[in-house]
Amino acid sequence: MKTTFILIVSIVSFLAIAYAGDRDYSRLPNIIIITYSGLRNSESIEDPTRQYIDNQNNVMFKEGTLFTNLINVNFEFHMSSVQAINTGLNHRYYGPTVVPTIFQYVRKQYVLPKEKLWSIGHWQHNISAFANKQYGEDTFPEAFEIDDLYVSAGLLKNLNKQELLFLKRYRNLIKQKIFTWPTWDSFAFFQYEIFKKNFLILKPKMVHYIMNSTEIAHSDTFARYVLAIKEADERIFEMWNLIKEHPFYRDNTYFIIVVDHGRDQYYMDHDESSLFKPDRVWMYIYGPDIKRGARVEREVRHVDLFATIAKIMRVKTHYTEGKFLNDCFTGEK
Repeated sequence: MKTTFILIVSIVSFLAIAYAGDRDYSRLPNIIIITYSGLRNSESIEDPTRQYIDNQNNVMFKEGTLFTNLINVNFEFHMSSVQAINTGLNHRYYGPTVVPTIFQYVRKQYVLPKEKLWSIGHWQHNISAFANKQYGEDTFPEAFEIDDLYVSAGLLKNLNKQELLFLKRYRNLIKQKIFTWPTWDSFAFFQYEIFKKNFLILKPKMVHYIMNSTEIAHSDTFARYVLAIKEADERIFEMWNLIKEHPFYRDNTYFIIVVDHGRDQYYMDHDESSLFKPDRVWMYIYGPDIKRGARVEREVRHVDLFATIAKIMRVKTHYTEGKFLNDCFTGEK
């Protein structure tokens, strides 16, 4: 009888631990994804001078792996690429997902506090459409998105009075339909400053930041478009240096830059993309066991990033169309 009781208690304890997930996430790697929105190869890796991505080219690329042949296999748009990264499946256009995102898998398995996973700057994609609800609304990441200026509670609580007033002003501009591209550009700066401030306070384990400032190309001059690229380069370089120097992130962080799509030959609009004529962009990965100064020219896809992050974070997910990017690692993973 006593043996049976001990056995039952052991089984119940095991199931409770399994249900609760792995609460020890202290050794879990950090993942920082920066999606460069609408950056053409002609102003970045195919520019002989690489003048607009100076910091990435002269410093960062030498310490990580550059994938030069990343293709967007579906409709050339922000969300088709972002959804592919987040879910491991290729989606047509954008809208609610039908499977959990990598955020939800990681958060559920490791029972991470909500403020440890962030979604920043998603374009035309509010948080209710970003994550599948079968894992529950409590598994959504913290968010600061640009479409309706939604800010989740975890990030909102750290804003001061001036920042809250600025946010209110921009929401009023959206309601009045006078949120112009120059206004958008200034908000991109505000968003980055808020991100940087909260980043140091909350120390997230996973971040997907859609850097939208280059979208000014839709409604401004070519000079303003390339200036936005240079500004993004400086912000990305600052973030990269921060994770290299900060004790929480140093030697335990994968820093990823991925371009979502290119543009047409006149820079202002999107080009047409199809399975037969895919949009070709690029991706960069830096981390503790990533090859330094490597260049991979084989064809890869956005869904491959989902598969790679899932393996790094040791989470079991649904079926993915992506494949693990083994050729950027120094050893077996």
